[in-house]
Amino acid sequence: MRLILRLAVAIGILALGGLAGYAAAVTLIPYAATERLLDQFRASGRADNTLTQPNVRNARRNLVVRDNADTVTQAATIDLANGPMLFETNVPVDAVYWSVSLFAHNTDTYFVASDRDLKPGPFRLLIRRPNQAASTPADREAVSPTRFSYMIVRYTMPDRNDAASVEAIKARQAASRLSPAT
Repeated sequence: MRLILRLAVAIGILALGGLAGYAAAVTLIPYAATERLLDQFRASGRADNTLTQPNVRNARRNLVVRDNADTVTQAATIDLANGPMLFETNVPVDAVYWSVSLFAHNTDTYFVASDRDLKPGPFRLLIRRPNQAASTPADREAVSPTRFSYMIVRYTMPDRNDAASVEAIKARQAASRLSPAT
């Protein structure tokens, strides 16, 4: 009987240890993945709270798997330590698909808006933490559960082989701004 009790206790301890290890991995791995992404962005010379230049994606340019080769993409790592940020852009009329997405430090998606639910034209998105306020007028607000976020803006082109159209799309997207909100 004592042997069975000792064996049951040992199995219980191992099971709890395995469960604790699993819970730690599920919690910590997403943060580690985001830290790696942030480190890659910073190592490539990109600053927090600054949009990248619009690029047509390809396998050689992707720091992370993001989207297809028919997409012009902009990205930013966002640090809300010094207050809210304001993203300003023009929602296009001619995109096959356009969207802006925000991901928390733990990789959870906490905001998505697209041309399917926004009117074409000027769009202002306030990005803030729950305890931050801003008087800047915005069309939408995104409340980040974490200090750091990752933003991606996707613009699916009608024809990636039309060089003039691609350059026009890139120029329009380059007019997008990410700046401190007041």
